[in-house]
Amino acid sequence: MKPELPNLRREIGEGMRYVFRHPLLRPSTGIGVAFTVQALTAPGWMVSWFVIGTLLAGFCIIVSYILQVSTQQRLCPPDLQGRMSATMSFVSWGAAPVGSLLGGALGTAFGLHTTLWIAGLGTLAGNAFLYLSPIRRLRTIPAEEVSPT
Repeated sequence: MKPELPNLRREIGEGMRYVFRHPLLRPSTGIGVAFTVQALTAPGWMVSWFVIGTLLAGFCIIVSYILQVSTQQRLCPPDLQGRMSATMSFVSWGAAPVGSLLGGALGTAFGLHTTLWIAGLGTLAGNAFLYLSPIRRLRTIPAEEVSPT
């Protein structure tokens, strides 16, 4: 007879499961680690840190995008998925030029290594916000309320 495994959803709640076990945070944290690893780049063999960081960042970005879209499709009603997808694309792709300008300004002001450290630690700080957010206390994802019409 197989031992029964505890149900994480029941044991620790939906919020804690999301924060510590949700696959979206893992690649996002990996991106922060990758940017931080890239900051270790120096002449000679230390250039390998840049290669490792770039490969890790590329892998984590692809995995993150796949998991993000899958989560959106699971949580969003079918009739609103097009709007949500368009909004998410607008927000994420719209932030890219702003980030590019900010990265260029930081690179000009502080140099490449410092900018990479800021990018890596800033990404990790954003993840720390999620790890420490009130979502940890969420026990269940609220069911959609259907109003009688």
